[in-house]
Amino acid sequence: MGIEAYQKELKKILFENGVLVFSEMDASGFKIQKGDSNRSNNWFSGNKIPVYSTVNLAFTEEEQAAKVLNALEKFNSNSEVVNPFHGYQLQVEKSI
Repeated sequence: MGIEAYQKELKKILFENGVLVFSEMDASGFKIQKGDSNRSNNWFSGNKIPVYSTVNLAFTEEEQAAKVLNALEKFNSNSEVVNPFHGYQLQVEKSI
């Protein structure tokens, strides 16, 4: 998940790490109350002005997922990004 401004970089990260098929959805984020964790404090800026971001979803092998998460972590640490990417690896227990 990341803000719209960095979608070009995200697509490059996905492509370079073997994720060639993914979905992209627009999202508007609001922070309703102050949180006490670093993640909630850095998630969205405030409740009056939405933060426009995207949610990207890809079904891939575990090895590719690990590579993408490492690349996102590297991007976040090596760039002067105000709103870093957030990445998650979830196991699908069942699909139809």
